[in-house]
Formats: sequence, structure tokens, C-alpha cells
Amino acid sequence: MADESPSGIDALAGDVIDYDDLFSKFRSAAGVDDRELALLAGLSSMMLVRDGGDGARFAPLIEFRDGSTSFTPNLLTDEDVAILRAVRTSNPALRARVADVLWELVTGRERIEQVHAAIDAYLEIAARADWYESEELLHRAISLALRFKGSDAGERQTRIHTYIRDAIDADAVDPGELLSLCELLRTVGAEPDDRDPVVAVLAAARAAAAVAKEYGLERNLIGELLPWTEDEGDRHDLTSQVAQLWVAEADSRLQGPQASAFVAASFLESAIQVLRSIPRKHRDRLDVATRIGQLRTRMRDLNEAAIEEMVAIDSPSFTVQGMSEQARTAVSGHSVLEGLLRFTRLVPWASEPEDRTAAEKILEGTITAIIPETSLTGDGRVADKSDADDAVDRQMGHDAQLHRHIVTIGLILPALRALRAEHTLSREMFLQITHASAVVPPGHENLFASGLWAGWNYDFGVSVHVLTPRIEALMRHHLNAAGVPTTHLDGDGTEDEISLPALLDKPEAGDVFGGHILYELQSLYAGRFGSNLRHNIAHGLVDDSIRRSIVAVYAWWSTLRLVMVPFWNRMTSAAQPASDGPDLDESDSDEK
Repeated sequence: MADESPSGIDALAGDVIDYDDLFSKFRSAAGVDDRELALLAGLSSMMLVRDGGDGARFAPLIEFRDGSTSFTPNLLTDEDVAILRAVRTSNPALRARVADVLWELVTGRERIEQVHAAIDAYLEIAARADWYESEELLHRAISLALRFKGSDAGERQTRIHTYIRDAIDADAVDPGELLSLCELLRTVGAEPDDRDPVVAVLAAARAAAAVAKEYGLERNLIGELLPWTEDEGDRHDLTSQVAQLWVAEADSRLQGPQASAFVAASFLESAIQVLRSIPRKHRDRLDVATRIGQLRTRMRDLNEAAIEEMVAIDSPSFTVQGMSEQARTAVSGHSVLEGLLRFTRLVPWASEPEDRTAAEKILEGTITAIIPETSLTGDGRVADKSDADDAVDRQMGHDAQLHRHIVTIGLILPALRALRAEHTLSREMFLQITHASAVVPPGHENLFASGLWAGWNYDFGVSVHVLTPRIEALMRHHLNAAGVPTTHLDGDGTEDEISLPALLDKPEAGDVFGGHILYELQSLYAGRFGSNLRHNIAHGLVDDSIRRSIVAVYAWWSTLRLVMVPFWNRMTSAAQPASDGPDLDESDSDEK
């Protein structure tokens, strides 16, 4: 058994405050009969989910196909609770995790004591750790402090407020940290005397970004200035300036060796969307109608080239050995945008010719190729029967599911966890991405952002239900833009929309989206031997197990990749592979 003294746990944990590292340490040391260390390993394995609600704030590391999960608090027994109540450690990360789990499992004064212990430990981590390691924990501390502020007369809320203001006033933070600190200050409760100092610091950071022509950063800084700006007219002036920054960035992307009509078109579309958000009573003063008209004229000239650039895609190769470490290395230590770009390029698009050849080789000379197969639904009904003529397609479907399982467990989830450890993305950040993406159909930006943000927070059940219909809208929009009809007339003259499987079968779809993307969408969303996700979602044939199923995670990731397509050509030096990570330059596309 583990040493029951504080020094026993502390000797093992040391000064480590990263939960991944703590999980590895305790899992290795626990053995088969050390319940205390096994519990600490389990607690360290969980992921803290932002805005997940008090009842679901800790997500399990993994959920299996049968619905079972790795460690979660609801697996704790009364004996486990007693063991955790006896844990004594100087490690703030362990203290925070133990207390933040226990407060819901105890009553009376002890409940409040555990809440206070968790908040205090989170603040201690913030004072010791790098910013990206502590921001999410500060959000959790604020949530607890606000909920239980009556238990200490708001004393911990005030301490957090002071900590954040001190960090802002120190003027020693980078712009990304400044943006997060300002958001945290608003969340914990800004005071009247916070406004002028915060606005001054934001304005100075914006001026520096303007000089450096860091358009995205300047837009983000303006976005944070907006809630601190009291005058309505001044707020809409700032909004107008955001639109002009999109135009300026579009102009920059039409020049030089990295010129891209695709990216420029997406930026002009974003400028139009921003201008449309300005209320009517301010539009004449800001000349909104004229500006939108001019931008739409430019958009018409760029749209055809922008759509064609959708197929200019490259992706990495990867090795099975050490793939999780490669994935983490590939996305770590970069800006938010570059990290997301690398994340979406971890896995190449599937290739239909290569998969077919592989399936034929697997079946060559085997009895499997001639044996009919019956597929059953989850409740035992016959869903499909296939014969020898379907053997290759059937094998391709099986191989695709296996491939998704391997890359999701080995690459996508480890990389996502590494990204979340370094960056905190709000729904508004995803909304900026969807507004900036020419792939996203106009008017669908909010829904795409909501689905992508849900997946970022490990709520893949919500994500897949929101994004699956968006894929159909995306297909329809770009096929229409290419002059391909997406409706059909019934005998009575009724004009109906064609469903996603039929859209994917359109001969022109390959020309618009490229063979690899089309094949990936068919395998994932339609077809007898694919995941048939569109059918299952549309007809309510999935249950709660979809929340952390492999197919839901992969569908979220692949949608993020599609949305990020317009940004790929922006990468120059960022496209170079890390020395010990996957090769980020190797192409997987036959459309280049």
C-alpha cells in the first residue's frame, strides 16, 4: 500500500502540476492493489470541461463503444470517498482535484471547506504555472467562488479579482494572455475603476498589433474592447474598424508569393458579415450599404477561384510507433491558429483507390470474399445483407472504421488534449473562424461555431447532432455555387431538396470537392458499409453512447478540418514539420 503520510504522495508527485504527468506517475506506481494511488491516478486522468455544468465538469479520458468510461467521480464508492478525505499533500494540483471532487460528495461544513480548499489550490497553481496551464483552472476557481461567495462574504472572489488586475497592471503579459485576463476579469466581476486601466492596456496592445500588421490579433483586441466601451456609437465605430481590418487582410493575401484568392474571398465575406451586424440607425453614418455593395462586387470576381482552391490540400503521414507523442509534439508550442492548423492536418484524407486496392489484397484468396454477410442494428434488427459482389466495398467499410479508431485514439484525442492544455477557445473564437471561412455557407456560421465549440469541450454528442446537418448545407451551397442543381421535381410539380447521400453521388461533386474529400464524406456520412452517420442522426438511431464514440470525435475533427481549409495557404514557415513530429508537408491529395 502507499505510504499514508503526506511525504509518501508528495515524494511521488513532487512539484508536478500538470495532470497528464501526475496521471502517468500515479498509474505507474499504483500496481494492482494500491487503491489510494489508483484513485489519484483516476482523478488526474479526468479532463476539466469549461462550461460543462457542475454535474459534468469532469469528463473521462475516454469512453468506450459499449458506453463504459475511464475514471469519473460517479464511479467512487463510499470507501473511495473515505480514502480521498484522508489524503494530505502539499501538491496544489492534487489538492485542487481532490477537493473539487469531494465537495459534491460530502455535506455540511466540510462541503464548504472542500470548495474553499479547491479555490485556494487553483490560485496557488495560477501563481506557479505558465499562463496556458492555469487559465482553465482559474475559470473553474471563478465558477466556484461565484457560486459559493456567500460562504466567505465574497473574500475569494475579491482575491481572484485582485490577482487578475495585478497581472493586467504589471504590463508583462503577451496579447493572448491579456485577452484572456480581461475576459476573466469580466467573468469574476469587473469594478467601475477597472475600465480605464483595462482600456488603456488594450488600446496600447492594439496599436502595437496595427504596426506589426497582425490583423487577427488586432481584431481580437477590438473584440475585447467592445464590452469595455460604454458609448453605443463608439462600439459600432469599433465594429466598422473590424470590417476594415478584414478588407486589409484580404488585400494582403492577393499579393506576393503566398497570394490566394480563396483566402482573400473568405476575408471579404467576413467583412460583409461584420458590416451587416451594425444596426440600421448607424449604417448611414458608417456608409455600410456602399461598402457592402463594393465588397460583393469584389466577391463575385473571387468566388470561382476561391471554390477551386478548396482542393489544394496537403496532409501529414504518420507512424504507428509513438503516434500519440508525435501528435502532441506537432501541435504544442504554437499560436492558437497554427496549433489548430497542425491539428487538422494530423491525418491525411482517405484515398478511395488506395483503400480499394488494399481491400482487394486483404480478400485475395480468402473465403471471406464469397461469404454473404448480414449486418444488424444495435437492437438486433437486420439492417443490410451483402453478397460476394459487395465484398470489396464491405471490406473497405470495415477498414475505414478501423482506421478512424486508430487515428482518433492515437492522434486526434492526444493532440486535442495538448491543445486544450495550452489554449482556451471560446465559442466566440470559433465564430470568428467560421465567419472567416469561405467553406461555411453564409447564415450558418453560428451553427458551425456551436458544433465545433461543443466538440472542443468534449461534448461530441451535441457536436455531431449540430454539425451533421451542416455538412449537408455545406454540400448544397457549394454545389449550387458551381451550377449543380440540388433539388428535384416530383410528378406533381413539387420541388424537393436532395438528401446528403444523393448529393454525394452527384457526378459533379468530385469536381467541386475533390476525390479524397468526397470519399471521406461518403464513408463517414452515407453508404451501406460506412458509418452512415447522416441516416442514424436524422432518424434518431443513436443513443447516449454517441457522446464519446470514435465516429463522433472523428466527424467533429473532419468538420473542423473542412472549415479550416481557407487558412491552410496562409501558413509559410508554420507549415514546416517539427523535427520529431509528423511530416506536415507530405501531400495526400491527388487534386493538386
